[in-house]
Amino acid sequence: MEFYKEITIEDFGELIAGKVIDLLGKNYSVEFKEMIKNNGSVRHAIVVHKLFDPVAPAIYIDDLYEQALERDDIRFLPEYIVECYNKSIKHEIEVEFFKDFSKVAEFLTFKLVNEGKNEEMLKDVPYRQFEDLALVPICKISNNSIGEGMIVIRNEHLKLWEISEDELWENIHESARAVSGVKIENLADFSRDKFGVPFDMFLNNMFVITNDKCVNGASAAFFPGVLKEVAEMSSSDLILIPSSVHEMISVPAEGEIGDIGCLLAIIKEVNDTVVMDEDVLSDNAYYYNARSERLSILKADKDE
Repeated sequence: MEFYKEITIEDFGELIAGKVIDLLGKNYSVEFKEMIKNNGSVRHAIVVHKLFDPVAPAIYIDDLYEQALERDDIRFLPEYIVECYNKSIKHEIEVEFFKDFSKVAEFLTFKLVNEGKNEEMLKDVPYRQFEDLALVPICKISNNSIGEGMIVIRNEHLKLWEISEDELWENIHESARAVSGVKIENLADFSRDKFGVPFDMFLNNMFVITNDKCVNGASAAFFPGVLKEVAEMSSSDLILIPSSVHEMISVPAEGEIGDIGCLLAIIKEVNDTVVMDEDVLSDNAYYYNARSERLSILKADKDE
């Protein structure tokens, strides 16, 4: 057996890449790469590129590495990687579609990430900043075979489309809510549906704000009109707690915020111990003033 349980994922990736290129031949390049994801988390992939082909699918191998460690065998992997590549190519988004901004504009929305934790990823992205957060423009794509996905809009795309950042964001603000959808559910119902556990009725005036898929849904709180609707439902100003990149929780301010320092400590503790690193949005909370319709970061010394 040529596989050893002591092998690192880096050596594993290089080994698999070499065997995949042996299967595909000289018209292909195959690389092992570390892919930086949200909040600097790292995933490992085999990237396959056919000569003159505009797309190069990345097949993630982290789970395959764990399986190989358990089985002490890699003989099944090269052919499996090739199979994944062929399926991916078959269902890739049409390149011509993405060249036409008038078509792309119908599928524009954005996700929300922590700006400080994603500086490297954001370098070539025309994002919008809000306090410690970054609104990242994306194009949602869907396919009957592979489901839904997204493409992060980068500066090179603006050059391709010959549009400005302002034009991009004007289109995003018009389309985001319709493209992603909005789901506003009281926390008691959301928790019961998600965890199967009944919660006290006092949670009924606390709301979870997310999108239709509950994936990267914290951005829904920034869609036009959403916070105004939630404030009207709560009959109060709002405190927004970033549960994760997937949802925001709104709490009625009701004129008495309480111990803000304690609230922020709880948010940080939950982020450090419960939320997956790549899903953490922020250790801060935010205050929405219903009268001025203004959202701002909630400071520990905020004087209301």
